Amino acid sequence: MNSLSGLLSGHTILNTRASLQSQELTSLLQSAGGTVCEYPCLEFIPTFDAERFKEIESRVNEDTWLLFTSAVAVDMLAVGMSVKNHRLAVIGKKTAERAAQHGARVEFVSSVSNSEAFAEQFLEYLAEVGSSSGVLLLRGSSGSNVLPKALAKAGVSSVAIDIYDSVMPTSSLELTAGLLERVPTLSLLSFTSSDIVRNFVHSLRSAPSALEQLKSLPAVVIGEKTELTARECGFREVIVAAEPTIQEVARSLIGRANL
Repeated sequence: MNSLSGLLSGHTILNTRASLQSQELTSLLQSAGGTVCEYPCLEFIPTFDAERFKEIESRVNEDTWLLFTSAVAVDMLAVGMSVKNHRLAVIGKKTAERAAQHGARVEFVSSVSNSEAFAEQFLEYLAEVGSSSGVLLLRGSSGSNVLPKALAKAGVSSVAIDIYDSVMPTSSLELTAGLLERVPTLSLLSFTSSDIVRNFVHSLRSAPSALEQLKSLPAVVIGEKTELTARECGFREVIVAAEPTIQEVARSLIGRANL
């Protein structure tokens, strides 16, 4: 994105990604000349214990698929259980890369990010390689039932196990006053998950006038599910990135700034 240098000059963009994930977007925006206001609206809290790991391991055999919808889920499971020597199916290259970092060999990587399309691709793959003894879907507690239902409809047995919560960081709540001071300087917003949108709105419930002002700003989101949530929460101009990647989120922010 070097050719985009300077295209965000004079613009301040709100980056709401989790602290551990925010640097990529911040660096891309700064390299384009933008000023970034980081206000993390997501933190991942493990919800499992030794008994939960035993439950997962008891359900796994050599033909069981472990299905991950995010890199966070891979990290959470790897804390207490090896992901090596298992059949892995994941959504997105980032999740596949994270699994590889933990020594896993990913057998199936979806090229799409939404659950319906993922289910379709995964079922096509299963038809090619033969049946399995079932699927364990390792996910966050806010995950939808779209994927399990799609698998069940095709006759594939699956069990969804929640292994982490997505919450608003207490540290960000302490930063709210500072954010409110910067509201007049903000040009654009960015949201990379539905949880982030909801947490952001909830964190500003005590400042309704500022929240309404923020809802009037252009908001770039990472996918259709996040778009729906943003619109439901009252954001008036919502732009969906061309692809569900951080680079495309950055490109969309740059594009909107230069209309």
